[in-house]
Amino acid sequence: MEIILILFLILLLIGILLLGVRLFVWISKGKIRIQTLCVLLVAVLIGVGGNHYFLKNMSIIQSKVYPDLYLIKHPEKEQSPLLHQAIREQVKQHMSMGLSASKKLAYQKKNSIFFYEYYKAFPISVFQDEGTAYFLENEEDLGGLVTEELGMYTKYKLAEFHYFPCNDNLTQYCGELEYFNENGVIKSESLHNLAVIKHTSKNVSPGFDKDSVHALNNDKMHIAYDLFANELAIKHGDTIHTANSTKLRDDTLISSVINALDIAPSTVKNNLIALKTNPKNPNEAIVIIPEIVDEGEQYFDLNSHIVLANHQTGEITHKYFESSKTNQWVSDAIELKEISIDTAPYRMTEDLRAFGVRVRYSGMSRVNPYTSETLSLFIKSNNGLKKVLDAYPVFDAVGRWDGNCSGEFTDTENIFIVSDQKSNGFFDLKIKSHITTTIDDINTDGECDTRETLVIKTKKLKFDGVEYKLIN
Repeated sequence: MEIILILFLILLLIGILLLGVRLFVWISKGKIRIQTLCVLLVAVLIGVGGNHYFLKNMSIIQSKVYPDLYLIKHPEKEQSPLLHQAIREQVKQHMSMGLSASKKLAYQKKNSIFFYEYYKAFPISVFQDEGTAYFLENEEDLGGLVTEELGMYTKYKLAEFHYFPCNDNLTQYCGELEYFNENGVIKSESLHNLAVIKHTSKNVSPGFDKDSVHALNNDKMHIAYDLFANELAIKHGDTIHTANSTKLRDDTLISSVINALDIAPSTVKNNLIALKTNPKNPNEAIVIIPEIVDEGEQYFDLNSHIVLANHQTGEITHKYFESSKTNQWVSDAIELKEISIDTAPYRMTEDLRAFGVRVRYSGMSRVNPYTSETLSLFIKSNNGLKKVLDAYPVFDAVGRWDGNCSGEFTDTENIFIVSDQKSNGFFDLKIKSHITTTIDDINTDGECDTRETLVIKTKKLKFDGVEYKLIN
């Protein structure tokens, strides 16, 4: 089918070229025709130029499928203060509209807002990626002939905002806003007291009125707010009184898991905790608890605790532990920035599905920028979890430049596609690698020129009976 389609496109291209040659010959035989063509070309150039320089206003478009995703048309170049201000104001507006459970991107950490440049591929392309515009009205396509995942378009990422309840005031949100160029994070800023987490008397648990809530609070009871349901919970000791008791709140579930693992709360790296509901089983939650083994100034290393827990009872059903000596969860000159859960459909067999754990790292050098992200895959194995893929790179960006213009950067994005072929009972994994090399140099006019090349390669991972290995 693919061969037929390619042949059809070749024949169509030949037909268009022949038609173009005949049209050119016909025009060249008449002086008036040539003059008319020249006038039309000039008018088109003036129109395109005028539109490019005068009519392209920056605009921000929210995705209809992923409410936490915004695409920016015609953004100011070089990450200007005007662009940063527009993103900052959009974040504030988004937060003020209230938060609700919504569809998440494959690699998305729970409390995040994303800003990407609007990019749309050439309309008649068949095998080319669609561009970021695809996600305005379409869900990610994580498998098939052509894969469409937002993670493929990191070069178009402009900003990312992570938010959480403020430490000094649980009724308001705070967060970290990071700005990106194609080489990674270039600037970050903290935003505080963005919006009040509103609640009314209907949020208060049965049997408690507002006065009772204040009295209980004065009695050192803890009032917490669910980030997405805006649900007020009143915690006293081990008891949670909530308007919806069929499913444990995320913070309660995390506390339950930490207690069950017998980890001292003071040794948990709280900002790297991750939790996500299994999309195939709403009563099952994937929880990652990073335990601090050693920590110093701009340094830490972590043990890995990865568990599956019942979202109603908090009971741990499966668990996995790995020491900091082997798990690569170390942060020093290369900073460990984020741990997230990936629930894309990684089918190992017809009946067995894996989930992923992604770890993102970033270097702190301005002239030698570095960003990477790895993916590990886990499956259920009796009462435990088994790692079948160990920290395979899904994104890698390295570079070296003089801080002004001259430099070379290489970005590698690896997209996973589940194959129909098997090895030792497990489906093979195809790796589609997009390798982009960018070279910047100062030309004879003293301006900075950019040359970019794209190479696409494919690799294959096969299961050897224990884990997936790369086949050369």
